[in-house]
Amino acid sequence: MDQRQSQVGKDIENTRAVMAEKIDMIEDRVNETMEGTKSTIDNVMHKVKDVQGTIEDAKSTVDDLLDTIKQTMEETMERVKSTASLIEQVDQNPWIMFGSAVLTGYILSSLNRGAPSGQLYAHEPRRNA
Repeated sequence: MDQRQSQVGKDIENTRAVMAEKIDMIEDRVNETMEGTKSTIDNVMHKVKDVQGTIEDAKSTVDDLLDTIKQTMEETMERVKSTASLIEQVDQNPWIMFGSAVLTGYILSSLNRGAPSGQLYAHEPRRNA
C-alpha cells in the first residue's frame, strides 16, 4: 500500500503541475485578450476624436460659408435698394434725367469732334497712287 500511496501522491503532484501550467496558459490568454481589447478601444477612441475634429472643421467651414452668404445677400439688397432709388428718381424727375442724358451725349460727341479724323481709323491701310 505504501507504493500505491506514493503513486497516488506522484499523480496528484503531476496533476497539480499540469493544472498550474494550464492555469498559467489561461491567464496568458486572458491577458492577451485584455491587451488586444484595450488596444482596439484605444484605436476606436482615437478615430472618434479624429471624426470629432473633422466635424468641428466642417462646422466651422459651414459657419464661414453662411456668414459669407449672409454678407453677400446684404450687399445685394443694398444694390437693389440703390437701383430702386435710381428708378424712383427717374420716375419723379424724368426731365432732369433726360436733360442729364442729353448733356452727357453732347459732351461725349464734342470730345470726339476734337480728334483728327486720321486718328479715328489709324489701322486703315494706306493706298499708293
